Amino acid sequence: MATISMKERFEHALTLQEVDRVPVIVPLNTGIQDLMKASNCYWPDAQRESGKMIKLALAAHEIAGIENVTVPFDNFLEVEAMGCKLEGWSEKSQPKPVPLIDNPPDFKKIRIPNPETDGRMPIVLESIQKLSGNIGDKLPIIAYISAPFEIVSTIWNPNTLINYIEYDTTPLKVLLDKVTSFVITYGKALVNSGATTLTLVDGNSQNLFGIDMGMEYAFDGVEPEYYEEFSYKYVKKVIKALKVPVIYHVCGDTTPILDHMAETGAMGLSVDRVEIRTCKEIVGDNAAVIGNISVETLWKGAQTEIEKEAKRAIEQGVDILAPGCNLVPTTPLENVRAMVNTVLK
Repeated sequence: MATISMKERFEHALTLQEVDRVPVIVPLNTGIQDLMKASNCYWPDAQRESGKMIKLALAAHEIAGIENVTVPFDNFLEVEAMGCKLEGWSEKSQPKPVPLIDNPPDFKKIRIPNPETDGRMPIVLESIQKLSGNIGDKLPIIAYISAPFEIVSTIWNPNTLINYIEYDTTPLKVLLDKVTSFVITYGKALVNSGATTLTLVDGNSQNLFGIDMGMEYAFDGVEPEYYEEFSYKYVKKVIKALKVPVIYHVCGDTTPILDHMAETGAMGLSVDRVEIRTCKEIVGDNAAVIGNISVETLWKGAQTEIEKEAKRAIEQGVDILAPGCNLVPTTPLENVRAMVNTVLK
């Protein structure tokens, strides 16, 4: 096979074409502390300033060897622009959003933002535009955005949201419709700025198929049908409207919903605590499988453990090697390089 660029290799793997080797990417946060030190671009400034955002994003490729660039470094831009307060900004941790609403009468507090003017979204658009001009023909430029349920379940106090999921779904669906339209608008703006792929983050959907996320109250009899009703169909609308390669990410053990994830129209599925072999069997040719090196192993495991996990994923047929979720900010640079070097060997 002729030599191809990293961008071409990624695109071929994402569309299940033959590649010379498995690509290795990070479709979510790449802003680890060691790269902040190496680039002299630290959070939270690199989350708020375009120049530093670009430099830190490029460091993931230039210093760690990751075969893409990804911006931004957190997935709270949308809820912040809608009115949520973010607390706990630090170079060692992501900010934490404070829920904005408790019940439908609070909907009036929610702003539907304009991606071109509101919050930090214009900074991301500017960063992508400049990255596209510099490396757009060499590397995939991935922008990650939040799925509709991810946004709604972040701005809505989860302990009151549960009641509306179980007993009165109408206001929740009204809000999901509005947020879905906004996500589509923001996604199109990212693509128009030069993003070649989008990662759609839907981590909170774990709550809809029975994973305990530490809520005060638990769902009664949660089944994958909740996921289908409150997340899947909205994700499908977003992906259909964007008409651009989308990587769809849900955290945890997504085995109960892998068939639905594969039917969203996403070209790639970013998986976490799922056996790659099992994932490939369920997903088939409907999407590329991306993952699933444990972020805990990358954070505090030995390099031999990382190499073992990477080899296992490749042997089981992973299409694109990647961490299973967001990199912990204090993940050692050498551990990320160990993941990359396993592929290069």
